Amino acid sequence: VGGCASATKSRTMQPTVDVNRLSDLEFTHYLASAPIAMVDEGLRAVLLLTGDSTRWPDFHSRRDELIRRGAFKRNWSLPPNSLLDRGTLAYMLRSTCRLKRGANEVIFGSVGFGDRRYALHTCIYEGILPPGRATDTVTGGELLNAITLAQQHNDAKTTRTTKCVAGPF
Repeated sequence: VGGCASATKSRTMQPTVDVNRLSDLEFTHYLASAPIAMVDEGLRAVLLLTGDSTRWPDFHSRRDELIRRGAFKRNWSLPPNSLLDRGTLAYMLRSTCRLKRGANEVIFGSVGFGDRRYALHTCIYEGILPPGRATDTVTGGELLNAITLAQQHNDAKTTRTTKCVAGPF
């Protein structure tokens, strides 16, 4: 169980600008060169899939919005400045883009066991994330690439059940 825990370390290099003040375009340019992505940056990037991410100006509003959408679990104790891991990103992408959950995720994810690991398997299968461990940290470039691939995956689908959605269902 401890093997799937998210990293709580923070990066040593801090941005020289207030990332929350950047437009969506400026934010994507910032991500391209960020050596390590933080949880707050991951939340904002996932919200880019649903439209204007600046509607949620800070970590708490972004987290609450993704909790409301079922893409972030309330019991995850991930501070905004902790390192983003591939499992957490995969869970947010799988949920936001409404990718079909595998049998293991349906069975074990509902009790919180392996939810991020199984979401990663789904994202790897769908071609959104490359193979790797759920506990590996994500660079800004990898985060930007994952968001781009998720949007391309979404655009390629014709049914509403696999599209990233902007509002409640």
